[in-house]
Amino acid sequence: MVVLVHGTAMPGRMTWAPQKPLADRYQLWIVDRRGYGQSPPLRRREDFEADAEDLLDVAPQGAHLVAISYGTIGALIAAATEPERFASLTVVECPAFRLAPGDLAATDTMARLDALHADTTLDDHSWLERFAVLIGSPAGFPKPLPSPFDETVTILRRHRRSWDRDLPLDGIAAARLPVMVVTSGEHAAFEAVADHLTAVLDASRERIGGHGHLVPLAADRFNAVLDDFLQTAGART
Repeated sequence: MVVLVHGTAMPGRMTWAPQKPLADRYQLWIVDRRGYGQSPPLRRREDFEADAEDLLDVAPQGAHLVAISYGTIGALIAAATEPERFASLTVVECPAFRLAPGDLAATDTMARLDALHADTTLDDHSWLERFAVLIGSPAGFPKPLPSPFDETVTILRRHRRSWDRDLPLDGIAAARLPVMVVTSGEHAAFEAVADHLTAVLDASRERIGGHGHLVPLAADRFNAVLDDFLQTAGART
C-alpha cells in the first residue's frame, strides 16, 4: 500500500491525480489532511504535528509513505516516531527551511514567506498569487479564485509555518528506513533542504523538473522513479 499525503492549498485527489496509473501496481490510499476534502475540520489551524498524529492513527503497517510540500513535515515526524510502521518514506519538495540555516536562499525564502503571512492588506487572490511565486508553483489563478482554492487559501494564510520546530531525523536514520528525496531542481531553497535530508538520512536523491514545485505533474518521470524506489524498498523490507 502507498499512502499519499498532499501539501497546502490542494486536496489529495487533485494533488495526486497524475499518479493514478500507479494503481495498476499498488493500492493507493490518498489521505486528505485535516480541513481538506472529507477529513475532520482543523483543530485550530493547519498544523504538521496534528498531521503526524493523524497519519499514525490511520496508516497501516508496512505502508509506503509519500508526501509533498507541507505534508512532508507531518510525514517526517510520523516516520521518526514509528519508523517500524512504514516500508519507506518519500519526501517531495520539503519546506523545512530551518534544516539549511546557512543557506542564503532558504533564509530569504523564510523571510519572504513570513512577510507575506504577516501582510493582511492583500485580498486572497493576490496573496495566493504571491505565495505560489515564492515557492515555485505555477501562478495565474483565475479571479475570483475557483474551488477549492477559494476555501483552502484561508487555511493556508493561517497555517503553522513548516519550519516552526526541529525535526527528529535521528529516529529515521537510526532505523535505516529507506528514504527518497525528490525536488524539481528549480528552487534553491528546496534544494538546500533536500541536500541536508539526503545526507542525514542516507537517502536516494532525484530531481524531476518541468513543473516547478508541483513535481508529481511530471507524471511519466515521477511515476517511474517512484515505482523503482518502492520496488527496491519493498525488496529490502
